[in-house]
Amino acid sequence: EQYEWYLTLLTSGGVEAVQDTLGDIEECIWHGHFTPFDAMSRKLLERILVSLIGHHEVDIRSQAVVLLNMFYDGTDWQHQVAFTPIIRSVGDPFEIEFIIEDDTEGVFLQLAAPSFNRLSPYRVVTLHTPTWTLMSPTPEAAEGEQAGSSSAVKGRWKGRVNFGTLKRCGFYDWRVVRASVERGTWEVVHKTRRQQRTNSAKDLSTLQARGDAPPTPPDFDDEISKSFPLQGRWIVQRAHMDSEQMHEVFVDGKRAALDHETGELLSRGSFATVTPALDGLRKSGITTLYLMGALSRDNGQPHYTNSGDVVYPRPDASPFAVTCRATPNSMLGGPGGFLD
Repeated sequence: EQYEWYLTLLTSGGVEAVQDTLGDIEECIWHGHFTPFDAMSRKLLERILVSLIGHHEVDIRSQAVVLLNMFYDGTDWQHQVAFTPIIRSVGDPFEIEFIIEDDTEGVFLQLAAPSFNRLSPYRVVTLHTPTWTLMSPTPEAAEGEQAGSSSAVKGRWKGRVNFGTLKRCGFYDWRVVRASVERGTWEVVHKTRRQQRTNSAKDLSTLQARGDAPPTPPDFDDEISKSFPLQGRWIVQRAHMDSEQMHEVFVDGKRAALDHETGELLSRGSFATVTPALDGLRKSGITTLYLMGALSRDNGQPHYTNSGDVVYPRPDASPFAVTCRATPNSMLGGPGGFLD
């Protein structure tokens, strides 16, 4: 019933009604983080958010993207700002470093990552105590060290948490938090820095690895300072991906036929038209194939003509407006054609 009510508001209401509904959906996502086994509710929430990515209002589309990220992440860590990701492979060292300019008392690192148990499909949120190094001692810091209370001394500290090596593919998200005794919760540690230009890719990699913001475009004012959460994301792919030779195929266009005078699409590609090309791609050294437009889209329900052909009400629906991220497009051959 709640799902039907949301659909009514989202499809017939004005922009304000949709924005109010998104606020309710955000609460549903938050509660859903504590009930990950409620598959039906999660499926309906995902369906709503995916459809809103195609909304005609830019603000609503943007908000839907944020909420969908929160839905998939299982946390709200990207609510304020998106992660700056770095790419690593299974077997690489997994050590997170960051810098804070405050005292270290009550500061921890939270990690949301795939379970070390390979049989578990769920992400686990854990808490870790960093190893601290005082990088820029101040007069107050020196006095604090002499007094034996270095953790409560303000200064420039480097925190480090070593997790060994990366064991599984997936998203490894982290953020730095401080325990708030007054509020009985965790408060995200923010970092402030001036906008600056990055001189090289190496500099960018260093910034990303320690959770700094991405480089600022050169037309920004260097004197402007911004505050952002101290957090980051590691995207871990399988080992030896650097040796893969990848090739992208747009399924609709594979062996498609066009009317050269009108530009009309006479026939489109399908999974069946991609299959004959696989052997040639393999012989040319291609090891990985990415099928663009392979997922379900809003083509409508198929029906049969008197001649026995299958037609779709909206065959030209955009392949980039995905309606289901788990189902191959039926117009292109469906699950059977994809598996063949």
